[in-house]
Amino acid sequence: SQNNATSPPDLRFEIMLPEGQNFGANYNRVVAIAPDGRTIAFPSQGMMLRSLDSTEIRLIPETQSARSPAFSSDSRQLAFFDSGHIKRASIDGSGVPVIVGPLDQRPMGMHWADDGSIYIGRANHGIWRVPASGGQPELFVELKEGEFAHGPELLPGGEWVMFSVARGVRAWVDGSIEAQSLKTNERRVLVQRGRDARYMKSGFLTYVQDNTLFAVPFDAETLTTTGASQAMETNVHTSAEDETGAAGYDVSDDGMLAFANPAGTGVRTVGLAFLDKNRSEQRLPLGPRRLAAARLSPDEKRVALQVNDLEGTHIWIGAVDREGVQRLTTTGRNTSPVWSHDGLHIYFASVRDGVNDIWRRPADLSAPAEKLLATDGAELPTSVSADGQWLYFSRMSPGNSDLARVALVGEPKVEVLIDTRADELDGRVSADGRFFCFQSNETGRWDIHVMEIATGRRWMISAVEGYRPIWSRDGRRITYMAGSASVYRVEVQTDPDFAADEPILAFDLDGGRGGQEMDISRDGERILVAHNAADENQTETRPRVTIVMNWADKIAERVAGR
Repeated sequence: SQNNATSPPDLRFEIMLPEGQNFGANYNRVVAIAPDGRTIAFPSQGMMLRSLDSTEIRLIPETQSARSPAFSSDSRQLAFFDSGHIKRASIDGSGVPVIVGPLDQRPMGMHWADDGSIYIGRANHGIWRVPASGGQPELFVELKEGEFAHGPELLPGGEWVMFSVARGVRAWVDGSIEAQSLKTNERRVLVQRGRDARYMKSGFLTYVQDNTLFAVPFDAETLTTTGASQAMETNVHTSAEDETGAAGYDVSDDGMLAFANPAGTGVRTVGLAFLDKNRSEQRLPLGPRRLAAARLSPDEKRVALQVNDLEGTHIWIGAVDREGVQRLTTTGRNTSPVWSHDGLHIYFASVRDGVNDIWRRPADLSAPAEKLLATDGAELPTSVSADGQWLYFSRMSPGNSDLARVALVGEPKVEVLIDTRADELDGRVSADGRFFCFQSNETGRWDIHVMEIATGRRWMISAVEGYRPIWSRDGRRITYMAGSASVYRVEVQTDPDFAADEPILAFDLDGGRGGQEMDISRDGERILVAHNAADENQTETRPRVTIVMNWADKIAERVAGR
């Protein structure tokens, strides 16, 4: 290493996503940089490209629901997953995407190696590969029972493939970086705790632990780390809800870094307010927090919050008219709070010891939490029927998400409501218990659907796109989000049969607010929104990609102790 006393300057710049846009598919990798360091790709409203010598952000045509970008080794093409297929497209804008091969579950990271193959992480199904020229994906690395793989990368020499390993659903926070020999099947642990590693030709391995990006000297011939790990960047995007092993960064061949901040996960410092149709605002005195979810109690006097802060990810309860909150959860990683029909209990998802199950606890904290439902996958509760008979939940598997319900009275039997190759999320039951609304990407974009439980009949009620549907407790309207800040309202009836009016724009939450709808009042006349707190423009949390031009030099300097 050089012994000059001057350290290299920090050559970095930021690329803000266009106003109102977020990273799409934030369970997966949200940014890729071409090996030649000239282009970045990120999923937003389609797969976007930005040349680093231009300010223009370009859309690859026909990529509405594309995710998991991976550049070819010659930097001229981009592979991605879209609507049940691995596809590839030229980055110069010529032609439309070409199908490489079928894939019935979303990938857990992809790597386009210089051997002409695309390597695909497939969770508990192992690591697969498909010729980039086209073909059927084939199993490449088998895993042991209970293991999940993410983010394969073929190491120099072509004998070893490196990947992240978790030993449980949504257990990536405790995952490791490992490599397996393609000749002998020998497995070696490279990093005890980390995710989404990249090999740098300058002799380093990079990986993320929590939201911090580390670099460690690495010998690719002996597969050993040859020095101490150095924390290089904090505040790096990781998979929403720890759903996959993805981390939002990438490194070019010559050591240029591109990384995304965690803004796209929808967690930021916000306060809560009620908003009515006249746009008059009633702010709740609960104080700003890093909120991911907020749900009103049936009597609308209390609110259950999911807060992601330095104390971890926990469920809190507060009154809508008073300061102060109480923490409902004490251990584990806790998400997706839902009130019982009578307001006496909170149901929530909790990851404990690498296992994701549904738990419940009295809202007055009079008894400890108890496990309600344990299955092989990950379950996120979404709503409870008005009669208290059923809890609706999303079944998250590494490949997709479906909808089910579990009986709350008698035996806790599970009834699967929708099980398709598409993703279905956020099932909210109607007041009469006969229907539920949900979001689905069956068409290649997110839309809002309603299904009759007894018959399986379905209606699509959104016009352009939609997500986060909420069915008012009086049963007469459904609201949903579209774009980054538009709330639409659909008047509906369920008796004698289901019928829905055209959606109308009910609220535009922009206007410097950049808010998000969290819940609605019983009659649907008021919505509970998260509004930007302290930093009114959320400049520090607006989705962006940071480019560090001379990152390899910065690592070498740090390792040398300068």
